Amino acid sequence: MAQKLELHRFARDSLYNLIRQGWSIVFALAISILLARGLGKEARGQYTLIILLPELLLTFTSLGIAPATIYFVGHGDFSITRVIKNNTFLSITLSIVSSTIGIILIFIASDHLFPNVSRWYLLLSLLSIPISLLLTSLISIFQGLQDFKSFNLIGMASQLLFLVLILIMVWWQNGQLLGALTAYITTNFLTLMLVLGLLWVRYHPSIDLSQILDQRYFRHLFSYGALAHLANIFSFLNYRIDNLILNTLAGSGQVGIYSVAVGMGERFWIPATAISSVLLPRIASLEGQEDTRKLITPIMSRLVFWLSLAMAIIIWPLISWIISLLYSTEFQEAAIPFRLLLPGIVFLNTTKILSNDIAGRGKPHINVYQSAIALSFNIVANIILIPKLGASGAALSSTISYSILAILTIFAYRRITNIPWQELIFLQRVDVLRMKSIVTRAFS
Repeated sequence: MAQKLELHRFARDSLYNLIRQGWSIVFALAISILLARGLGKEARGQYTLIILLPELLLTFTSLGIAPATIYFVGHGDFSITRVIKNNTFLSITLSIVSSTIGIILIFIASDHLFPNVSRWYLLLSLLSIPISLLLTSLISIFQGLQDFKSFNLIGMASQLLFLVLILIMVWWQNGQLLGALTAYITTNFLTLMLVLGLLWVRYHPSIDLSQILDQRYFRHLFSYGALAHLANIFSFLNYRIDNLILNTLAGSGQVGIYSVAVGMGERFWIPATAISSVLLPRIASLEGQEDTRKLITPIMSRLVFWLSLAMAIIIWPLISWIISLLYSTEFQEAAIPFRLLLPGIVFLNTTKILSNDIAGRGKPHINVYQSAIALSFNIVANIILIPKLGASGAALSSTISYSILAILTIFAYRRITNIPWQELIFLQRVDVLRMKSIVTRAFS
């Protein structure tokens, strides 16, 4: 059984991701604390909104390049050199379109979409678009190759660099918002240089343009990527649209409070993120091996659900003290939104596992439908609850949305595989032996 499931390889790749996620906890928390204490509640909320603009634009205009690259590289359909050239050309083209749309939005609608945020800062944030789009489309090659060692080392180096730049530009030079935004853009640029260097050393892509505008590549990329793109749009909006609604209805101070709660809560995505990043290319590579697919995903779903639940139970009574200690009493009210987010995060972790299995089977359209439904519930709930509860209303809306998405995803996965939903949630006796085997192989 262990050989059939490739537990050694799965454990090794998941371990690489868990190491990176552990690193991420420490550095992301340190960065969040430095930004909160260095900027204060109002400016911290403004920073969240400023970088939200390029993230929104990239979400809408990236056309699913990254998930499609992971899927097709995992299948081995195209040479790495061809992927690098065409992804680079497409990323540059789309970044021009995205930046142009951003400039138009800023001059026409920034007062309505981003009240209390400087137009100059919003324009400056657009510099991150070509950098981030190219970075995302190229780093996904490592994930598609299941080279998680390189993939995670790049991510770890990026966070270390961001921490150093925040210390220099926000604290040492007292750069406030400008320093924080400069650190964000500079980190992405230097990380892109690292990725380009690794790809150049390993694959020596030629500079000639012979393989650019490859119609077959683009046809395959967009046939999968368009659906994955829609799913990503709905998922991103489900995670971030509450910030826009919260800013409009309650002000940037409440966004600052909510950003701390979300930042803490996102650390609980670590088990699901570490495993689902391995699962998508692995499921894609197991074409024709349905029995193996049906064994791996339910095991991971059960493991992630109960691990997330245990983490939530432990942190629940401690969060007020932790937030006051790390962020100061100015952000203490973030404890209530955090607690309201926890149930949704537990369910969302299971969703991440199952949705990546569905995408790995070449069925991203299913994730599109489910994410759209969950987003609709999120928007309505935010509009109803935020005027009454502020940041807590945004957190409760997210939990409602995440729970609905989890239910929809579980039943969609059940329809595809005929696996009872109970097997995705409730632990089995054999899980103990399997987990013991995974841990043993991971450290062997």
